[in-house]
Amino acid sequence: MVTWGKVVDSLHYSKLTPQEEEVLLYGEYALIGWLIGKNRKEEAKRYTDMFEMRIDKGLKKNPNSATLLAFYAVYSGFRIGITPTTVFTMANNNFTYVNKALQHRKGEPLPLVEQANSLYYRPFLLGGDKKKPLELYQEE
Repeated sequence: MVTWGKVVDSLHYSKLTPQEEEVLLYGEYALIGWLIGKNRKEEAKRYTDMFEMRIDKGLKKNPNSATLLAFYAVYSGFRIGITPTTVFTMANNNFTYVNKALQHRKGEPLPLVEQANSLYYRPFLLGGDKKKPLELYQEE
């Protein structure tokens, strides 16, 4: 993943097409998740800020993109992972953007993946479910 980070960093300084921007989002998605998992939260925060800007840029051009809406749900989850106290403000964003992504979904897998992730990591009292995500992964 160290090499992965270098590739992502190099792409931040490149002029990218919209398709390449989306590929970079997937690269940042993997890198940020790994950094949070390794408890490297300061580094993850830096990438998360760039991730959010890239998503916002894409949504301005294509506000009904199921993939970009799902990435915004991911962003909310990352923020919670980096700073758990943001759960009170970011959880609603996560739910909202997962649902918007599902409404606009035309076969894209990311909205279902993020719905599954949201259900799996969400506390039971907020509708979390450890079994439902497996069904969603099998659906796609």
